[in-house]
Amino acid sequence: MSDTTPITPAGFTVIVDGETYEFNNKLRAQEVIAMESATGMTFDQWSASLQAGSMAALVALIWLLKRRKDPRVKFKDVDFDLDALEFVTPVEAKEADVPIEAAADA
Repeated sequence: MSDTTPITPAGFTVIVDGETYEFNNKLRAQEVIAMESATGMTFDQWSASLQAGSMAALVALIWLLKRRKDPRVKFKDVDFDLDALEFVTPVEAKEADVPIEAAADA
């Protein structure tokens, strides 16, 4: 896991416990409200905390991504092996000359 989460205008791919999630830097209002409720952080605090490497902010991001696939996922149930967490930015995928999905599997 890198020291900071690579937020880019184009978004990124995150691999958690073998599951791949695409984050396009777009959040719905209800997602932000749920995240604020779960973490006690405002959206601005969450954004800054995510950039600073906050684990609570990172768990909130993973939770939001997991909820997009399964709305029943609860914040308290989000746990993962930090050593197995991987981020792939579109730039990294392009530099490797492979699609993001293939780069995520590498």
